Amino acid sequence: MEKRPINFEFGLQSDLFWDQLGDAEVQAAAKRGFSFFEIWGHIPWFDIYSPTMASEVRLLVETHGMRVRSFHAPCEADWDISSEDEKIRQESVRETILSIENCRRMRGELVVVHAGRNLRAEGESSDNEHTRRLKKSIISFQVIQQAARENGVLIAVENLTANEVACPQDRFLELLDSLDPTVVGVCFDSSHANITPGTFEMFQHFRHKIITTHLSDNHGVYDEHRPPFTASIDWSKVLRLLLANGFRGPWLMEVTNGGNDPLEVLAQMELSAKTMKDLLQRLANDD
Repeated sequence: MEKRPINFEFGLQSDLFWDQLGDAEVQAAAKRGFSFFEIWGHIPWFDIYSPTMASEVRLLVETHGMRVRSFHAPCEADWDISSEDEKIRQESVRETILSIENCRRMRGELVVVHAGRNLRAEGESSDNEHTRRLKKSIISFQVIQQAARENGVLIAVENLTANEVACPQDRFLELLDSLDPTVVGVCFDSSHANITPGTFEMFQHFRHKIITTHLSDNHGVYDEHRPPFTASIDWSKVLRLLLANGFRGPWLMEVTNGGNDPLEVLAQMELSAKTMKDLLQRLANDD
């Protein structure tokens, strides 16, 4: 079978900036060559309860020739679709469905979802807790994937870090195997993979479909969200893994400003995108 050509579009997550997207931020991203956004689903960047924000954001980005491709469902504070507190779990599912509906209103294609938050117990008790909470997460995802199906969007489950639900790798695969592959795919997070032993090895033999990325760099210790090619990740290795899985883009960078001027970080991201494009072209020619 002939391989699909590589899509060289690059995107960025809206929380690179200090606040919700405005005209200046979108214009700057477009001038740096970025094509699309992933919207970060927390206030102040986006209010999932707003009846008008989705249409306002869509109009704003389209005015500058960009688009919203994806939406990151809430994943902080009390949000947790794996929670053993049923009230928290159901509220978290509800907010994920609101994210799906907002994504559709922005003409987006997919919603990135975390399988759960940190485990609390240790040792054998932690393993038992993980089993219980993974079951809760699967129950939640069954509702979430139905909502995605009804709204015409996909769900991308993100690979997380040690001590979070659906990590390590056997738990992640157990979760994915329980879900509908026509609706649910994977968001590959390079930074999480670099600080979580065994993740790169899992993706070398991965049978599930990667449908989006969270590309950022770090030094192998914690999740720094730096622009690619500015820390320790082996990007040739990462891109080979993605291409081998059949992923051909577009390429979303999940980079935050780290307390620096977002426009200066955006300039570095433009250089990262150019370097990545060159590397992708070389790797494609080597196949």
